[in-house]
Amino acid sequence: MNTLKAIFEFSVKYVCELVLLICLVITFYQQINNDKWKQIIRSDGLGYYAYLPAVFIYHDCKFEFLKEIDKNYNMNQYSGGMIKSTPLGKVNKFYVGLSIFWLPFFWLAHLFTLFSGGVTDGYTYYYQIFIAIAANFYLWLGCKFTRRLIIKYAVSEKISAFIILLIVFGTNLSHYATYDSNGTHVYSFAAIAAFLLSSHSFFEHQKSKYLYWCAFLIGIIFLLRPSNILVIILFPFFTTSLYTFITCIKSLKKEIAICFLIFLITIVLQFIFYFLQTGHFIVWSYDDETFNFSKPEFLNVLFSYRKGLFIYAPLILVSLSGLYFLFKKNKFQFSVLLFFLLISCYIISSWWCWSYGCCLGQRSFVDYSAIFALLFSFLFLGISKSNYLKALLLGSAPLFIFYSMMLSFQFEHNIISWDEMNKEKFWAVFMKTGAEYEGLTSSKGLFSGNDEYHPVSIKAANNLFLCADEFVSDQFIMVNRNASQAWETFNLINAGDNKVAFKTYRGNYISARLDSGSVIKYSVNKLNNWETFEMIPFGDKIALKACNGKYVSLNGDRLFANSDCLSGSNCFFTLGVK
Repeated sequence: MNTLKAIFEFSVKYVCELVLLICLVITFYQQINNDKWKQIIRSDGLGYYAYLPAVFIYHDCKFEFLKEIDKNYNMNQYSGGMIKSTPLGKVNKFYVGLSIFWLPFFWLAHLFTLFSGGVTDGYTYYYQIFIAIAANFYLWLGCKFTRRLIIKYAVSEKISAFIILLIVFGTNLSHYATYDSNGTHVYSFAAIAAFLLSSHSFFEHQKSKYLYWCAFLIGIIFLLRPSNILVIILFPFFTTSLYTFITCIKSLKKEIAICFLIFLITIVLQFIFYFLQTGHFIVWSYDDETFNFSKPEFLNVLFSYRKGLFIYAPLILVSLSGLYFLFKKNKFQFSVLLFFLLISCYIISSWWCWSYGCCLGQRSFVDYSAIFALLFSFLFLGISKSNYLKALLLGSAPLFIFYSMMLSFQFEHNIISWDEMNKEKFWAVFMKTGAEYEGLTSSKGLFSGNDEYHPVSIKAANNLFLCADEFVSDQFIMVNRNASQAWETFNLINAGDNKVAFKTYRGNYISARLDSGSVIKYSVNKLNNWETFEMIPFGDKIALKACNGKYVSLNGDRLFANSDCLSGSNCFFTLGVK
């Protein structure tokens, strides 16, 4: 018993280190299991990272070296969206901030590669590994800052440890520190947590050094993701009233001027890179990608099955109940925090691509994880006298964590589509983990139209599955697969008159048209008579009769609607419901 107590107390004390260890294990397991060490630096991360090899290896701030990297690694990063053609010239559209965070890890990777005799091109094995480690390190750092912040609000060591575990594993934060660690989000989380802690420390101790740290951190936050500069709105949150804040600011004219200078010095690096690329200091590097402030997608951002914040991270919705207790405690702080949340949601919802591309859930809100942790601290303080509410929150925590980790697993294995989810797809794969569900939700065909979704697999007499292989030029239905995945999944549709139809992954129908020699294909995208079949049950098997009155039978690895009678096992199939 004493041993268990000691383990518990040790875990509480070192919860941030426990988070680091767990996420490192997850990271290494994912990459070793999926053989993806070559792809840690990918997608947007290629643009954020490119500044490091550009400066320290190739001495090429116009990024021409990427053409050779494209050729060597088949990355297509130079012409694939990273280098934007703007009216002022070609420019790396991604900001330099993440390279600053990665710099020490880049040099460690460079040294390891040199000593091991590897290729020091900036993209080989050790560079990938150390970038993965970097994300976990800054997750740990962000957790340390966040815990120190919430403890300042009289939250106990145990509750603060619980909140850290909840915010990391009960939301998408751990996902962006492990599988999708190549973006800015976990780094922005650390920087914003540091800013909040420094702001609190300034008003607590009234020392200028904390104010200067705030200015520097705002610059870093800007370099990571410019829209996150909005967190400066939260600076007055750490006072007790507007009057107190204004009184304090009035006495800091000299310090504020120094802060502005610190901020400018911090962000100037970005403008230097713009100048080196285009000859101009100020460039809108995203070109035609911009905000649409007149049409914010609030409902989609918060509630849609495609990327809704509260669908993919419902724990965030629970944290917002902390606003009620904050309102009761201090209406000024409530107003500041609520205003920040509303304006942030407005900015996020106004981006031209409100779904934010290839990601799990609403990734932009991951940056604000420290703020949601702070809301949880207000929630716990507010319900401290209610054993029932505390038990409810503590008891439901494992469910939130399980749900979040399940979503991350599904996304990793392409069970959840990267940007094509809807209500039907979400519930079709809800809590599903089998390989047969991989790729299903990337299909636009299976879920198209007004048809209800009834996914099935069909196994023929040779014990192999029917497959609508997209790489078969004549679009024959092949019977040659050992396992059922996306191409081996069909939507079973009630076609009326006791007949059924089968829709494929791409939305075409299985068809037995006579002009195809009665061979079964999937080349037709409209449902007519030749795409309907009478399904005849025989025990645990079925037979299919085409509209020409012939039965579908197996011949080799193809199907034909040419059998006059049900003779032999080749006319029988096993229907599997997914």
